[in-house]
Amino acid sequence: MPRTDDSFDVWVRPHLPVMQRYAARLAGPSEAEEVVQEALLRAWRRWSTYDHARGTASAWLLAIVRDRARRRGRMQAASLPSRTTPASPDPAAAAGARPCGADDLTVLKTSNGPAMGTDYVIVRLGLVGASPCHLDGFPVVHLLDHGRVLDVPVRHATDTDDFYGEEKAVLVTSSAPATFRMSRSTTSCPANDSDATRVELPGISASFTIPGFGHTFCEPGDSTAPTISVGPIQPLRQKAAHVTSPYNEVKATGSLPHSARAGQPLDFTITLTAEQDLPLGPCPDYTIFTDAGQRRYALNCAAVPHRDAVGRPYLPAGVPVTFAMRLEAGVARDTKLGWRLVTPSGDVGVGSIVTVVGR
Repeated sequence: MPRTDDSFDVWVRPHLPVMQRYAARLAGPSEAEEVVQEALLRAWRRWSTYDHARGTASAWLLAIVRDRARRRGRMQAASLPSRTTPASPDPAAAAGARPCGADDLTVLKTSNGPAMGTDYVIVRLGLVGASPCHLDGFPVVHLLDHGRVLDVPVRHATDTDDFYGEEKAVLVTSSAPATFRMSRSTTSCPANDSDATRVELPGISASFTIPGFGHTFCEPGDSTAPTISVGPIQPLRQKAAHVTSPYNEVKATGSLPHSARAGQPLDFTITLTAEQDLPLGPCPDYTIFTDAGQRRYALNCAAVPHRDAVGRPYLPAGVPVTFAMRLEAGVARDTKLGWRLVTPSGDVGVGSIVTVVGR
């Protein structure tokens, strides 16, 4: 039969009911029609690639429906209500404050000590008055030996090591001190002895002196040159920016078998409980993790027995809703299994250990 528009309509018509039921199961009744239309357009464009020797028409069409439903779910996931909480303290707020002056700051505390062949010094800076100010950049550091400045190079620790942190504006208030960190290898050649360290803060003409690193050792054959690593000014306490959505208030629990047969399909259930009424539109995906890898699926929202005023499935506040799960590929002996919802604000998940018993 020539592959024309009319012949495609005749060919696909018997499969439409099962495509619509499958789309409703994957995406929910409110999204099913659009999923099927996207699938039909995709199927028409790729009809020339269909080979009946490799599978039935129904299987081929349902695979396209599944792909369209998943793609649509991922595109719409970004439209779920979400809120971004800025980093604390917020670098933008810090940049809007006045620059710190020479009389604004004092050294609250210094801590030092060796660890794995490296000496560390941590300096904490506090605000003298009540008016907040900001600092940014790297301190200027000089090692001293009884007042004499040692010729020791200083490098800015701009790597991704969390010990030093990233360069950014830092707001200093009466309740939010700032800090910076320095380090030096305990062995270097030539050896040096530092009894004090002079520190100049960025943008401030005044300096202060803190205890030095002490003595380094030069081991025979050691070619390590003396170097000081200095990190940027940082908030003493900080939280990264994060995104929250209604799914953050969903609790997921799993009922997993204590044992299962190796290589056999694994049946289990997942129960979701929301703290407030939560529409499942669009329906989220979920991921199953095992030692062998992970696979992503569409949650069967069409099976949820609760509907809101416009017919969308939803999780009622405080009411547990249970979903049946099956891992068709089976699991191996002593497999660790985890389950997670995929949401805009991160994964809501549950994990458990499944000990798989062979025959």
